[in-house]
Amino acid sequence: WRRICDLEGIRAQPLHADDVADLSAVWAATTLGSGGGKKRGAGGGSSRAATPAMGGAAGGGEVPVPTLSSMGCQVLLLTQPFTPRSISDRVDEVWFRDLGFVRVGKILGQCAASARYVDPEGRGELRLVNGGVISEGEGAEAQISHPDDDETECCLVVDSGFSLTHVVPTYQCQAVSRAIRLLNVGGRTITNLLKEWVSYRQWNMMDETALVNEAKEALCYVLPSSGQYDAEMAEARKTRVGYREYDREFVLPDFAETFTGSVRLASGLRKRLDQKEREKERRERKELKKRQKQKEREKEEAERKEKTAEGKSKDDANAKRGNIKKAGKRKMGTENANKEEDADYDDNAAGDDEVDSDEETDEQRLKRIQRMKEEERRRRELEEESRQALALSVERFAAPEILFRPDDVGLDQGGIAETIVQSVEACPDYLRAAMYQNVLITGGNARIPGFTQRLESELRSLAPSQYAVRVCVPQDPVTYAWKGAQKISQQVSISAVSAGPNPSKNETIAAFRKCFVDRIQWEAGATGNNGTEDD
Repeated sequence: WRRICDLEGIRAQPLHADDVADLSAVWAATTLGSGGGKKRGAGGGSSRAATPAMGGAAGGGEVPVPTLSSMGCQVLLLTQPFTPRSISDRVDEVWFRDLGFVRVGKILGQCAASARYVDPEGRGELRLVNGGVISEGEGAEAQISHPDDDETECCLVVDSGFSLTHVVPTYQCQAVSRAIRLLNVGGRTITNLLKEWVSYRQWNMMDETALVNEAKEALCYVLPSSGQYDAEMAEARKTRVGYREYDREFVLPDFAETFTGSVRLASGLRKRLDQKEREKERRERKELKKRQKQKEREKEEAERKEKTAEGKSKDDANAKRGNIKKAGKRKMGTENANKEEDADYDDNAAGDDEVDSDEETDEQRLKRIQRMKEEERRRRELEEESRQALALSVERFAAPEILFRPDDVGLDQGGIAETIVQSVEACPDYLRAAMYQNVLITGGNARIPGFTQRLESELRSLAPSQYAVRVCVPQDPVTYAWKGAQKISQQVSISAVSAGPNPSKNETIAAFRKCFVDRIQWEAGATGNNGTEDD
């Protein structure tokens, strides 16, 4: 956090109550930083009302970064549900005592995502998943469109991140605390499971978390349904490893020339592909020979007809005998010339095979190209085989399957779809239809191909038939909550000066303001409400 302050040009200065006469005046004169430690947003960074005016540098150079004191800054932190009170108190102590900030706000990341969801600007970044049909195992995109605002101010946020998966229903951007559900499966669980499987079947990768995580992001995908998962596992028992359609190899970096891994086909699939290419080239050669023979026959037929026509026109026997003598002399001269050309051809045969001249036939050219391709293929195979690679087969879809079937790894919990249904059922009756209508998926696991389509498909099958199910996913599900927090910080800062014309929006902003605590309140033992709604 101190490093973030340095990057943002904020000088950490421990703040004491005696040093500031009126903290409320400082609060009204400054602007909240967005995210943890005033990180810059995608739109060019957060505004700072307390930033001193600066002139341009001499000679048109870069404008120097201002140095702000932490005594005039506030920070907004994103937290997770069920955070222990001891950790929260220690966080406050660091920001107030060690870094010297005037005010610290803490809000649930899911509430920030819901604030972005109800905002028209944030809704434009969403994609509506219509039908979870995946044509291939690689994860084809489902039909998507922008969702419409139903004006219910409800949002059920499914935050599937690295450590855990949270299901948080929100109303007016405030979490319904009694309906929050937690699933002890996240991206780290999938990575650890892959490490164990790869270490058992190939090499010891237990200490290579970063490499296995990179392989997971590059190769893992989710199947469309649980039934297809069982069918694929049954089919895999009948097919040899390396020859399955989904078998891939993750080439490890050598950290000398390459620093990131790459994906290639399994050895068996590469051999099958090479065989198909060679068969294709063999068919092309046969077709070429057939066309050449056809041309030779047509040429011989034309010469025969021409000779027949010439023989009929020669009635004079004496002239015919004279022509025969002349032809004999020409034939002798031609044979001598052919002998000389044959000797030259024997001397330069090797050179003619390698040089692409104008006299080269189509068959010779095809053979030369085929020989070059074969040499390139062998060189490429030797180079690829010399690099170490992790072979992944059914692990590609078996590892992410624990998001929907945690009992496969011994967890006594339902999948994500079952957890969502439990969360909605814990909400008040009048909110349930709106919750099913506004399901928002965030977190890094939303990037796994097929994840959103599978979740929507299972949720439709579990939800009551009288409720419409609508699942949305942002273009960037990782930073969506952070952008919502940035918008909240700007709105709270503006509302500190003047209230807006929308009463409902003013109530939401007022609720967010309660998430902030200044130093005096903190020393008195006050804490923010963290964006949750008491039932």
